[in-house]
Amino acid sequence: MDKNNRAVLAFIGTALAALVGGSWVVYKHFSDKNDSTETQTVLPKEVYKILLKSWVEENSKEFGVNLQNEAEPAGKAALEQKSSHLKKSIKEPEKIGSDTDKPQDGKLAETILPSQIAQAKKAIQEGKPELAESLLEEVVASASQKAAEASYQLGLLAKDRIDFEAAWQAFTRAVQLASDNSLYLNEAGFMAQTLGHYDQAVKYYEKSLAITLKIYGPERPEVASNWINLGAAWDDKGEYDKAIEYYEKALASDLKTFGPEHPNVARNWNNLGTAWNARGENDKAIEYYEKALASNLKTFGPEHPDVARNWNNLGAAWDDKGEHDKAIEYYEKALASALKTFGPENPYVAISWNNLGVAWDAKGETNKAIEYYEKSLASDLMIFGPDHPDVAKKLNNLGVAWNAKGEHNKAIEYFEKALAVFKNAGLENEASVVEANIQMRHKKQ
Repeated sequence: MDKNNRAVLAFIGTALAALVGGSWVVYKHFSDKNDSTETQTVLPKEVYKILLKSWVEENSKEFGVNLQNEAEPAGKAALEQKSSHLKKSIKEPEKIGSDTDKPQDGKLAETILPSQIAQAKKAIQEGKPELAESLLEEVVASASQKAAEASYQLGLLAKDRIDFEAAWQAFTRAVQLASDNSLYLNEAGFMAQTLGHYDQAVKYYEKSLAITLKIYGPERPEVASNWINLGAAWDDKGEYDKAIEYYEKALASDLKTFGPEHPNVARNWNNLGTAWNARGENDKAIEYYEKALASNLKTFGPEHPDVARNWNNLGAAWDDKGEHDKAIEYYEKALASALKTFGPENPYVAISWNNLGVAWDAKGETNKAIEYYEKSLASDLMIFGPDHPDVAKKLNNLGVAWNAKGEHNKAIEYFEKALAVFKNAGLENEASVVEANIQMRHKKQ
């Protein structure tokens, strides 16, 4: 059974398929300092400071932090957590060495134009972070030998603020400039997958895998990471047997490297659970999910994104078995954790809202289902735009729910919008589900 067609719901004597929003597959990327294909560079001190200052000022508003006064404790903690993530993704010159401000070849320093730096600082002071970033892009682009690394760093910034289109453009630019860098290829693949470009994601991941195998051979964590990414891309394409093949390779490798109590192994168990559940093997999926949950609870405790993923996925498996109350219990745990960790404007939160809608729909609570579907749709539209497969799933589900209420014309309107997106994305399985919904509705009219 297709993972996106898992919940088949009965409404008014007509079987209509609702599309589950998705399982939280963990995509593991890597950065290895011994990878000879990865450029070991840093951004200039002035560029680093401006990027970090811009990011902190922009995100302080999200957490209710006033930078001029004492911050509200919870907001300050959340901001510091995200800021620490940013600092890890951008190498800070002061912490690497005093010589990093003056690269050995001297070319990068020569291309930093003081006037542009000053303009970027002024833009930040005036509350114009987009203008500042644009100016900085001109600065880093002017340094030809460092342009790929600079594009990659800008992609990380965009991904962190959930601007996926900007991140996609930055990572693909980095790949164009350094096509043999497996790190850049992985990130470009991840953003292609996030935006629903699954065939492109597979191509990037396969290129990265070929490079990594050539450097390391098959028995290394870096290679297992590539197998996981390829498995996830094939999973999204609906090729579950192929996904399972890659996930099992990654599991065997990580068990040998790390042993059974390592988070990487738990991620592999989670991913295998997702693929088996998509094939309709719900009991097998639950077995893998429970292994992953037990491991992650022991490693991280209950307030961790990986634990929330496990709860969400267990909810999906129990929902497929018809245990809707049990599913809702897991979905609500996942939602509470995701809201606390990420805030409301995040894909994981949208998935939880959608899946709660599916479960309540299955219980016949149509109004409650519509409420969750609309929240999920609004979030995905804001994050991805109207042409993303996740948006189409929510449109289809709203069609199912409105049909159940007897609002058949409104249902057809949602179905047709969903169908257009799925066809444009080349997702034939999902499109066939929506087409069946439309045909069944027309027969009733």
